[in-house]
Amino acid sequence: MGDLFLRSLVQVSGDKLNEAEFNSVKIKCEVRTVGADINKRKRIDLVIEGDTFIIGIENKIGAELDNPLEDYLRHLQNLAKTRNITTVLPIVLSVNKLKKEQENECMRLGFVRVLYGDFIDELQKNLGTVLPQADHRAITYLLDFITSIDHQKKGTSMNNTLLKFFGENQQATIKFYRNIEKLKRELHEKVTRVLKGVKVPDIFTPPKLYSSFEPNEEIMDCVFCDFKTKKNSTWAFETGLYLNKGWLVYAFPREDGPAAELDAWLKGSGIDFIRKDGSNWIYAEFPYEASEENAIIKYQEFLNKISDKLRKK
Repeated sequence: MGDLFLRSLVQVSGDKLNEAEFNSVKIKCEVRTVGADINKRKRIDLVIEGDTFIIGIENKIGAELDNPLEDYLRHLQNLAKTRNITTVLPIVLSVNKLKKEQENECMRLGFVRVLYGDFIDELQKNLGTVLPQADHRAITYLLDFITSIDHQKKGTSMNNTLLKFFGENQQATIKFYRNIEKLKRELHEKVTRVLKGVKVPDIFTPPKLYSSFEPNEEIMDCVFCDFKTKKNSTWAFETGLYLNKGWLVYAFPREDGPAAELDAWLKGSGIDFIRKDGSNWIYAEFPYEASEENAIIKYQEFLNKISDKLRKK
């Protein structure tokens, strides 16, 4: 979506910043303020840094505004001072109108109050030039975002810009939707064949299928089985078909705590792994186009090796 969100937010705030910088800003989440007492430090939801401006955003969806705005402002100003920046734009972005005392506090400190409804209206005004070039996944995320906010506001109808876009691109939209459904079926059918072709040793839980086609998650299908350790940790052993990574056969801890335990066990297992990717130990990988037989063979081999080592232990 390019600078659509930032440009729309700045416009609805009534401020004027150098839009040429919008596509090269640095964005940080949950920025902790600086203070002598670490227990009293708070976090600013979003801090956006350009070459000539700094924007701080306190995002209020359901909770009341009880944040230390004065502390936030001081942090933003100090940040601007260290970077020789003169423009600081502090914003409170909320679904509902603020209470009178909260409104007065924002006014006293110079925080701009922006309602999500006004923000989305501004997004809709600016959508026309962005939609034709936008990644289709981004359009999906945008629709999900607007729908979620609308639900928070107890519902509004779909905006006219999107209705016009769908109306003018009916065939392309329908074709795209059908291809998405076809992709989902293909992923699921391939992984289901893997499930049917593997005999899972009884030391593991019965194999299950998991699919993901949701915003903020990877597009994938997988078959997995778990092992419960004596320390009550759960290790997962999966083979999954990822849209962007292809086939992966790997192991990972179900919870954050036992990650070190699984790492130590796998390092001492004598089993050869291709690499470690975050918390995932990758045993085998193939391109998306590879047949399910490759995944079946490697997953079966992996489970047998893990099972043998666990039983010997």
